[in-house]
Amino acid sequence: MRCDCIGRLLIGERYIVASDSHAFAGTPIAHLAQSGLDQAGLTLWRLTGPARLTTVQSGIRPNGDMLEPGLIRAYDCAGGRLDVTLLPKATSVVTLRLDGQIATRARIAGLPYWNGTIFVPPSPSPRVCHFEINGETVLGSTRIVFVHR
Repeated sequence: MRCDCIGRLLIGERYIVASDSHAFAGTPIAHLAQSGLDQAGLTLWRLTGPARLTTVQSGIRPNGDMLEPGLIRAYDCAGGRLDVTLLPKATSVVTLRLDGQIATRARIAGLPYWNGTIFVPPSPSPRVCHFEINGETVLGSTRIVFVHR
Protein backbone atom coordinates (compact mmCIF):
# COMPACT_ATOMS: atom_id res chain seq x y z
CA MET A 1 0.00 0.00 0.00
CA ARG A 2 1.36 3.44 -0.92
CA CYS A 3 0.91 6.72 0.88
CA ASP A 4 1.60 10.37 0.10
CA CYS A 5 4.09 12.75 1.77
CA ILE A 6 1.81 13.32 4.77
CA GLY A 7 1.36 9.56 5.21
CA ARG A 8 -2.27 9.46 4.06
CA LEU A 9 -3.53 5.96 3.23
CA LEU A 10 -6.44 5.51 0.87
CA ILE A 11 -8.60 3.38 3.16
CA GLY A 12 -11.85 4.22 4.91
CA GLU A 13 -11.44 2.10 8.01
CA ARG A 14 -11.27 3.64 11.50
CA TYR A 15 -8.98 0.87 12.85
CA ILE A 16 -5.80 -0.67 11.51
CA VAL A 17 -3.48 -3.51 12.61
CA ALA A 18 0.19 -3.15 11.76
CA SER A 19 3.63 -4.30 12.85
CA ASP A 20 5.23 -2.37 15.72
CA SER A 21 7.61 -0.71 13.27
CA HIS A 22 4.68 1.34 11.91
CA ALA A 23 3.05 4.24 13.79
CA PHE A 24 -0.18 5.99 12.86
CA ALA A 25 -2.07 9.17 13.71
CA GLY A 26 -4.29 7.78 16.42
CA THR A 27 -4.23 5.74 19.61
CA PRO A 28 -2.80 2.24 20.08
CA ILE A 29 -5.54 0.24 21.82
CA ALA A 30 -4.28 -3.36 21.78
CA HIS A 31 -0.97 -5.16 21.32
CA LEU A 32 0.04 -8.72 20.48
CA ALA A 33 3.61 -9.48 21.54
CA GLN A 34 5.60 -11.92 19.42
CA SER A 35 8.86 -13.62 20.29
CA GLY A 36 11.54 -15.29 18.21
CA LEU A 37 10.97 -12.89 15.31
CA ASP A 38 12.67 -9.72 14.09
CA GLN A 39 9.35 -7.95 14.69
CA ALA A 40 8.24 -7.27 18.29
CA GLY A 41 4.55 -7.62 17.62
CA LEU A 42 1.37 -6.21 16.17
CA THR A 43 -0.58 -3.19 17.33
CA LEU A 44 -4.24 -2.32 16.82
CA TRP A 45 -4.66 1.43 16.25
CA ARG A 46 -7.83 3.54 16.56
CA LEU A 47 -7.23 6.14 13.86
CA THR A 48 -7.74 9.87 14.36
CA GLY A 49 -9.29 11.28 11.20
CA PRO A 50 -8.37 9.79 7.83
CA ALA A 51 -5.83 6.93 7.95
CA ARG A 52 -2.35 8.45 8.18
CA LEU A 53 1.00 6.77 8.71
CA THR A 54 3.35 8.88 10.86
CA THR A 55 6.59 6.82 10.99
CA VAL A 56 8.13 3.58 9.77
CA GLN A 57 11.27 2.07 11.31
CA SER A 58 13.60 -0.66 10.02
CA GLY A 59 16.92 -2.13 11.10
CA ILE A 60 16.00 -1.76 14.78
CA ARG A 61 15.45 -5.02 16.64
CA PRO A 62 12.63 -5.46 19.18
CA ASN A 63 15.15 -5.02 22.05
CA GLY A 64 16.40 -1.74 20.50
CA ASP A 65 19.69 -3.13 19.16
CA MET A 66 20.99 -2.14 15.73
CA LEU A 67 23.41 -4.44 13.92
CA GLU A 68 22.94 -2.39 10.77
CA PRO A 69 21.90 1.23 10.30
CA GLY A 70 18.53 2.02 11.88
CA LEU A 71 16.24 3.75 9.40
CA ILE A 72 13.29 5.96 10.29
CA ARG A 73 10.93 7.42 7.70
CA ALA A 74 8.77 10.25 9.10
CA TYR A 75 5.81 11.61 7.16
CA ASP A 76 4.82 15.29 7.28
CA CYS A 77 8.07 15.91 9.15
CA ALA A 78 8.78 19.60 8.46
CA GLY A 79 9.43 21.50 11.70
CA GLY A 80 9.59 18.31 13.79
CA ARG A 81 12.47 16.50 15.45
CA LEU A 82 13.91 13.02 16.00
CA ASP A 83 14.84 12.29 19.64
CA VAL A 84 17.08 9.32 20.44
CA THR A 85 18.61 7.72 23.50
CA LEU A 86 21.39 5.35 22.47
CA LEU A 87 23.52 2.80 24.32
CA PRO A 88 27.09 2.56 22.99
CA LYS A 89 27.54 -1.22 23.46
CA ALA A 90 30.33 -1.94 20.88
CA THR A 91 30.05 1.46 19.14
CA SER A 92 32.65 4.22 19.52
CA VAL A 93 31.18 6.82 17.17
CA VAL A 94 27.55 7.22 16.10
CA THR A 95 26.44 9.13 13.02
CA LEU A 96 22.91 10.45 12.56
CA ARG A 97 21.80 11.50 9.08
CA LEU A 98 18.81 13.39 7.77
CA ASP A 99 18.05 12.77 4.08
CA GLY A 100 21.56 11.39 3.54
CA GLN A 101 23.37 14.38 5.07
CA ILE A 102 25.24 14.11 8.37
CA ALA A 103 23.21 15.91 11.04
CA THR A 104 25.24 14.78 14.07
CA ARG A 105 28.31 12.70 14.74
CA ALA A 106 29.31 11.94 18.33
CA ARG A 107 31.92 9.90 20.19
CA ILE A 108 29.86 7.80 22.61
CA ALA A 109 32.33 5.09 23.70
CA GLY A 110 32.50 4.78 27.49
CA LEU A 111 29.23 6.64 28.10
CA PRO A 112 26.36 4.86 29.85
CA TYR A 113 23.97 6.40 27.27
CA TRP A 114 23.78 9.28 24.81
CA ASN A 115 20.84 11.57 23.99
CA GLY A 116 20.62 13.23 20.60
CA THR A 117 18.14 15.28 18.61
CA ILE A 118 17.88 16.07 14.91
CA PHE A 119 15.75 19.12 14.17
CA VAL A 120 13.98 19.28 10.81
CA PRO A 121 13.75 22.77 9.28
CA PRO A 122 10.25 24.13 8.67
CA SER A 123 8.91 23.88 5.13
CA PRO A 124 5.95 25.53 3.40
CA SER A 125 4.83 22.14 2.08
CA PRO A 126 4.62 18.65 3.62
CA ARG A 127 7.56 16.32 3.08
CA VAL A 128 8.95 12.93 4.07
CA CYS A 129 12.18 12.75 6.12
CA HIS A 130 14.61 9.84 5.98
CA PHE A 131 16.73 9.43 9.12
CA GLU A 132 19.63 7.02 9.57
CA ILE A 133 21.28 6.01 12.85
CA ASN A 134 24.63 4.40 12.15
CA GLY A 135 26.88 2.83 14.79
CA GLU A 136 30.05 0.98 13.95
CA THR A 137 28.97 -2.48 15.08
CA VAL A 138 26.39 -3.08 17.83
CA LEU A 139 24.44 -0.03 18.96
CA GLY A 140 21.58 -0.14 21.45
CA SER A 141 18.63 2.19 21.87
CA THR A 142 16.00 2.83 24.51
CA ARG A 143 14.19 5.66 22.74
CA ILE A 144 13.74 6.58 19.08
CA VAL A 145 10.81 8.95 18.66
CA PHE A 146 9.83 11.43 15.97
CA VAL A 147 8.01 14.43 17.44
CA HIS A 148 5.80 16.25 14.94
CA ARG A 149 5.52 20.03 15.14
